[in-house]
Amino acid sequence: MMAILVVLVGFLIGSASAAPGSRGTPVSRGSTVRRHVTSSRADGPDDVDTSVHQGNLTSNTSVLSVLSENTGLGGSMPGKGMDQLTLWAPLGTNVAYLYDSNLCVAKTFNIAAGPPASGSASIMRNGWLLRAATDITRPPLRQDPVFPYGGRAGILQMVNHNDEIEWEFNTTKFERGRVAIQHHEAIELPNGNILYLLWVVKDYAEAIQAGRDPARDVPDNQNKSGYLLTEEIVEVKPLGKKSAEEVWRWRMWDHLIQDFDRSKDNYVPYCDHPDDYYYRLDINIPPVTARDISFSISVDWLHWNSLDYNEQLDQIMISSRHTSEIYVIDRSITTAEAATSKGDFLFRYGRPFNYRADPFDANRVLYTSHSAKWSFNDIRFSTTLLGAIKEARYDVSPTRNFVLLNNGCLAEGSCCQEFRTPEIRKYGRPYGDPSRWAADTEQVFQFDLTRADFVSSCQRLAGGKYLVSIASPRLVDATDSGEVNRVCPSTGNALRAWRYSTSYSGIRALDVTCQNPSSCEKLPVLPITECPIARCPEKEVWG
Repeated sequence: MMAILVVLVGFLIGSASAAPGSRGTPVSRGSTVRRHVTSSRADGPDDVDTSVHQGNLTSNTSVLSVLSENTGLGGSMPGKGMDQLTLWAPLGTNVAYLYDSNLCVAKTFNIAAGPPASGSASIMRNGWLLRAATDITRPPLRQDPVFPYGGRAGILQMVNHNDEIEWEFNTTKFERGRVAIQHHEAIELPNGNILYLLWVVKDYAEAIQAGRDPARDVPDNQNKSGYLLTEEIVEVKPLGKKSAEEVWRWRMWDHLIQDFDRSKDNYVPYCDHPDDYYYRLDINIPPVTARDISFSISVDWLHWNSLDYNEQLDQIMISSRHTSEIYVIDRSITTAEAATSKGDFLFRYGRPFNYRADPFDANRVLYTSHSAKWSFNDIRFSTTLLGAIKEARYDVSPTRNFVLLNNGCLAEGSCCQEFRTPEIRKYGRPYGDPSRWAADTEQVFQFDLTRADFVSSCQRLAGGKYLVSIASPRLVDATDSGEVNRVCPSTGNALRAWRYSTSYSGIRALDVTCQNPSSCEKLPVLPITECPIARCPEKEVWG
């Protein structure tokens, strides 16, 4: 009997892990591509099928019987199980909606006692909502003398199935006197810890000592105090109702480089050590365009807006809006090691001009991008049929693809893009020769959209599908053939939309049921023709 069970489970896992084939033509950087573009390498041997992994929409209904036979993104499902649920958590509100492909709301989190949302939201493994909320002890956003920037949050909350706050964590108080605040994103790790982004203030003297060119700190419309924001990544273990224990920390300030002033910290002559500039960030990144000049002299010169964790690689990916790059760092090292060269970038992509490999900025790919995620690492705690016997994460190979929303990829438009990194190695330089990073990172998908200057996201699903959220707000299901379905929530913008399979343990823990499309509570939406167009406000407060 046991042998039969082993064979059956092996067959099911093998069926789930069979990667779909891909067709198409490679894309050259800088080219304008309409709709869907893919590469023959898009689903190579290192990729995995997401039909079961990470809670994504499945295309393999024979493996997961809980899924509807109708897996179409826009179809109705009367009398059938829900095929997927999308999380929509509008900024500035205390609600978060989980809705199905018929726009039926399966679950509404209503956090009446909590501060309004101001960052990411996600469904945890146990079905609770993890969200970033506003620290209401601070002044309103645009009146904040220190953090007047989009994405400012400060409070992390876990909300249970009954809308009760199980954990509320003040990230500023946790810093014990340092001027700092959590912003944009917080995620749950496989070990149950929470990983989040943190803004930290460095005063004028600290910035100059680090090698900052004083000319870059000319006060602008947002920087009148002569200080600089740096970024940190913090991992904490939640304790009790309001506390946490620090587990790990990585500081951008430990990985700077400059050749402006030999008497200051981080001085490394570029001509003598050009390779060092690949792995560390130049504190005096030179501007090119008018908008880039504004960014470079702003106190918020980095503006990280997302992070992701790849359990198989034990690496963290970060998206930086104002440097127009994504960065990958090592999580397998200790906090002490993270402050050394072991904590330097493993990989970066988007704008080689930033490390002086592209003097004319001719090979720039990313423009103020958002929500960089590993393609097949979207939802971290998915289960297979084996999970019905024992809760377990699906055993898959590491992915080399990442997906993001490139806000300025076109002159008058944004786009969802997927890229394939250079080959990942176990020893030596994990992503190969850094001088080849830009050339060896291959674009495998692009979907063009209306211009969105802030927030927005793109998530890869199974079966060649992508969920795109742009700050109209507008949600688009994109496929090989173009748009499939468009939704315009009337609730306002969210940092991103995120879709979960009904096989994901967090959705199963909520115990939601399928509803009749003709009588269910619907997600509040506007006609697509009335959807607003997202452009930056007169005062640039970036999301």
